[in-house]
Amino acid sequence: MKKEFILKTALVISGILLYLNTTNMKNPISIPGNIEQNFFVLAVGIDKGIEDDKEIRLTVLAEDFSGNTGKGSSNQAKIADVVTVEASTVFEAIRKISAINNKSVFFGHIKYLLVSEDIAKEKMLDVIDYFTRDNEVRINTTIANVKGISAESFLRSGEKTEKFIPDLLDGEFHDINKLSISEEKDVLNFMVESNNLFSGAYIPSLEIITKEKDEIGSSSQQASTSQDKSSSQQASTSQGESSSQQETKKSYYVELNGFAIFDEGKLIGHLSGFTARGLNWVNAKIESGIIIVKDSTEQKISMEIINSASKVKINLNGDIPEATINIQFSTSIGEVMSRNDIFNESEFEKINEEQKNIVKKEAESAIEYAQKNGVDILNINDEIYHQYPLKWENMKDKWKETFKTMKITVKVESRINRTFHIREPIRSKSGEEKWYIFLYLF
Repeated sequence: MKKEFILKTALVISGILLYLNTTNMKNPISIPGNIEQNFFVLAVGIDKGIEDDKEIRLTVLAEDFSGNTGKGSSNQAKIADVVTVEASTVFEAIRKISAINNKSVFFGHIKYLLVSEDIAKEKMLDVIDYFTRDNEVRINTTIANVKGISAESFLRSGEKTEKFIPDLLDGEFHDINKLSISEEKDVLNFMVESNNLFSGAYIPSLEIITKEKDEIGSSSQQASTSQDKSSSQQASTSQGESSSQQETKKSYYVELNGFAIFDEGKLIGHLSGFTARGLNWVNAKIESGIIIVKDSTEQKISMEIINSASKVKINLNGDIPEATINIQFSTSIGEVMSRNDIFNESEFEKINEEQKNIVKKEAESAIEYAQKNGVDILNINDEIYHQYPLKWENMKDKWKETFKTMKITVKVESRINRTFHIREPIRSKSGEEKWYIFLYLF
């Protein structure tokens, strides 16, 4: 009994120590002074300096609680408190912000680290060093690239998007798997990828999309808005209409679409749309999404991705590696925009073949981009290392050139698992006037 008690006590103590150690790594709680004396950062943006492009421009965003009066404040819109400074280093910039605000900048609650294209092209790894070194910053902070505008402008866009930016990003990343054209990446994983001398690295890409209001209205409203816009522009020229009035004619929203691709720690380009999804097919990062196919009459059918998997097989042709990427997935029929009965063997074969071809094309487009740019974002090098470790030693010094020209084949297998409730389209040509309740079709 005594030995059993000692053993149980040791296990409990070990568990507590492990928990405290893990918690301290991810979110160390060490708040200096009173809460009122701290600036609780939720998002950080990094750009090149404006006054001196050799400097960095750091923008930090926190929630401004000064307008909350207590009772009923939970229903009030969140207000962002945004501060921007320029300095030689990130650490120096943070101290400047503390001096401006008369508050200590606290990173224990940070959610997002955003970097602009200009800084990512030159010194990405340099500027994020602080966020992997400082004990306050959580290493699972989401990192993303801001495309098209500065990170500062993105963080200050809350007034245009009419939403609190951290909450808006929460929603974007929460729904990231519905289309599977991007992937959430934290600072730690990006650093691990960047430390691999033979692989490329990638992070999600964000941008602010601007639409004229007539793009989201009816055709008559579009014509009216277009005329109003022309008139207002003339009035603006003659009467000096303010820019704020013109801004009301636009709609802004954030789009999470694809990846920013890095080679040797520097941004080299972007993948978007179905090419970005192709990268996820290859790297087994697809959870859901929609594939649009057509039936024999060229009418659209929406196929929902249910599950997927991929595996890379390496073969050596002498000393030259060749890769075969095997992708497997299953779908369900989510929508039929046709009056034809597609629930027969010939139609199912056509639909299945078409969805396989679409996935194959998406994967091949990502592979083409990777090989053209000589950046192994497919982790082929890691597969060779594990499958042929001795051979890898002889080819690693010339891996970039080898990767550009090696043969990579994509093979796809798929199946249609479910049709949900309706077996035939409404008023299908089969002549039936009723809906069939058909839960599963195997």
